[in-house]
Amino acid sequence: MHISRTLLYGTALLTVALWSSTAGGQSAEQRYLDGLRGRGLSRLAEAYCRDQLTRSDLAPVRRADLTVELARSLSDRALSSSSTERGPYWDRARKAIEDFVRKYPQNPRLPMVRLQGALGLLTRGELARQESELVADPKTPLEEARSYLSKAIEGLRRSQEEADMLQRRRNQLPRSDKSILSVGELAELQKTIRYETARAYRNQAQCYGRDSPDRANALGQAIKLLQPLVTLDPTDPLCFKSRIDLIRCYRLQGEYVKGNQAAEALLKLEPSPRVKLQLVAEHIQILLAAGQLAPATEMLQQPRELYGITVPELDLAWLEIQLTAAAQARKAGAPFAGKDARDWEELATAMAEEIEKLYGPYWTRRAGMLLSGHFGEVPEGSDNIDMLVRVAESLYRSGKFDEAVGMYDKARAKAAAQGSKDNAFDMGYIAAAIKNKQEQYDLAMIRFRELALAFPRNPRAAEAHQMAVYLAGQALKKEYASREEFDRQLALYQQLMQEHLETGKWPDSQSADEIRFLLGRMRQLGQQWEEAIGLYRAIPRGSPQFFDAAKAAAQCYQTWLRGLKAAGKPTDQIAGDGAEWFKSLMSDAQGRLPQKWSPVERFAALESARLRLNFTSTGYVEAQQVLSTALQNSADATPDWIAAARALLVFSLAGQGRANEAAAVLAEISAGPTAQLLSLLEGLGRVAGEAPPQIRHQLAKLQLDTINLVMKRESELSAADRRNIERVRAKVLAETGRHEDALAAYHALAKDFPNSGDVQEEYLRLLMERNDRESLELAVQKCREIEKKSRPQSPRWFLAKYNLALLHYRLGNRQKAAKMIELLKLLHPNLGGREMKAKFETLLKECR
Repeated sequence: MHISRTLLYGTALLTVALWSSTAGGQSAEQRYLDGLRGRGLSRLAEAYCRDQLTRSDLAPVRRADLTVELARSLSDRALSSSSTERGPYWDRARKAIEDFVRKYPQNPRLPMVRLQGALGLLTRGELARQESELVADPKTPLEEARSYLSKAIEGLRRSQEEADMLQRRRNQLPRSDKSILSVGELAELQKTIRYETARAYRNQAQCYGRDSPDRANALGQAIKLLQPLVTLDPTDPLCFKSRIDLIRCYRLQGEYVKGNQAAEALLKLEPSPRVKLQLVAEHIQILLAAGQLAPATEMLQQPRELYGITVPELDLAWLEIQLTAAAQARKAGAPFAGKDARDWEELATAMAEEIEKLYGPYWTRRAGMLLSGHFGEVPEGSDNIDMLVRVAESLYRSGKFDEAVGMYDKARAKAAAQGSKDNAFDMGYIAAAIKNKQEQYDLAMIRFRELALAFPRNPRAAEAHQMAVYLAGQALKKEYASREEFDRQLALYQQLMQEHLETGKWPDSQSADEIRFLLGRMRQLGQQWEEAIGLYRAIPRGSPQFFDAAKAAAQCYQTWLRGLKAAGKPTDQIAGDGAEWFKSLMSDAQGRLPQKWSPVERFAALESARLRLNFTSTGYVEAQQVLSTALQNSADATPDWIAAARALLVFSLAGQGRANEAAAVLAEISAGPTAQLLSLLEGLGRVAGEAPPQIRHQLAKLQLDTINLVMKRESELSAADRRNIERVRAKVLAETGRHEDALAAYHALAKDFPNSGDVQEEYLRLLMERNDRESLELAVQKCREIEKKSRPQSPRWFLAKYNLALLHYRLGNRQKAAKMIELLKLLHPNLGGREMKAKFETLLKECR
């Protein structure tokens, strides 16, 4: 790959020389914005300009200046970004210029704004040309560069025409007229346009082969434009810039003697230290272009700074000497100028680091381009890992992600060969992360997994494997052409999770606990209760996932045991085992209870009691003991927890036939806050729903006692609280066998809350429990009301349809019930889902 011989001039990528050469020099505002950009704070410069441009009282001149500064700031952000990220910044810079030209065609500074627009195109073309040297096939980026440069030249030509027109107009106005640019400003503008046009032609020439007529013609145009500028007074900022550019043009023409003569002429003008160092850089470039590597190498003996000043052009020239010498030594298989290839590459790596430290993102990328060029010319690469990494970083910053991954792979291989396992892992991790950034998730997943298994002892190996698991899980979110493909991905996801736990490499890592939790969730969703619980219980107490795991285990136990109970299967052993595990969470390894109880320990106490009370036949005493102990240490517990614990304690006492003691516990809290009584009432409701039938009746009576206590404080209750209590009371009346009272209560509730589906359904269920015709006919009316107010095809709507058919069947209208079901089946074949469909079909058989 050809190594670039052309370097941009300083940081003058977008600077319009006019600003610093007018009579007043730069304004304080322009110096402030330059300072922000110089410190890498272009984003703040952009924000400042946008904020100021929203003002309606801006003078025309300042509006133009701010637009130029905004475009400069955006272009600076583009230059500091990778090729894949810089596009929006270029577009916003272009739009800022175009909007100004469209809105303010009479602005006196319009030519300067147009010039900035042309400079943005010039810089974009220049950058595309430089980066074309990094790719194997430069055709596309070179075409892009030629396009931008052609547009830049056209824009500069138009700016020149406008400046000439303003010059003619200026000559017809009094010198005191401030409506357009002054004579001095116009002169500076015209010189700047001339210089930037020459720069555009030089870049255009570099887009063509050495022997191309297009190259020769463009260089001729550039030299023609520069020659008048080199005669400017040395105090003019363009004098030295033009002379240095002329030297570059001579070098590109192969006129090395003319280039050196021009450099000697410039030295006689006693330039500043900065310009002298730039001249040294140009001399080095001429030597390298002429193939005189030995004399160029001798230039490394000269200082690279004068009076504490360094310039990026010279440091890049040093870097190019070092890389060229390294390539020469490697090619010859012998030292060059006393150093072998590795020595030269180490010097080059150090110089690249210095450039990065001193000059910022743009020059860092230019140095990276030279490093990449070196490795393009040396297929076998180098054993200098630091240099390989720097090249990879440069490729990444340039948006060449595939090439960057390839270079990181080389660095990893070299590091592994040298026995540096940690470095090898780091290189592999970065390469995998780049694939992830490219959204090549499958490849990234494979790379992360392979890396973790190849280096299992690395401190970040578990993290890498966890990333593979995460990516496999993310892949489940995309669309799949078939169920089979989705199932394969799901199997891979679960396989990776299981692998993370079974390798035995990271059993105590946080990632292992996170994977256990994820896999537990999957097993829970698949109703694999025993496996899910085992995974949750394997997460240790010190893990961040522990409390969530304990809650999830509780959900699994409750759902699993309710299913077993409904199926008439035994639950005592499973519930007892779970209760003992939750009880163990309340104490340390020696079985000692804590002095200060945590939320986890209180949660465990409740769950242990719930499992014994709801799913064992002899667990009332054990539950009472756990709850009593927990309540003794509940001074700082939340009111909700206390209410839940007392409700379960009442349950445990009632289960032992100790109804008086249960009532006494209730009486203990009767003087407490109303909110606590309401919480207890809610807790008793939840407990009663899970309790065995022989206990439920006693709990219902206790609920009525609690309601009576609460209603004594009716003035403290909100309307919502009173409505809820009335619902609970109606439900409890039904459960205690007071059906007439319950019907009256639900009738009133249904009338007061006609839009509450829950209330209406509870009233309907109570009506359907009766067998008298009057109640069943009233239930038919209620069914129709519920159906009418329910969303069609919702679960409540299908249930109302089923209940209506069932009521007709019970009233002796079998034929009508059958027709209803058959019509519904014709219109909605799924009949509301598997369970609902089975109920409809069973009823249909009965009707026939």
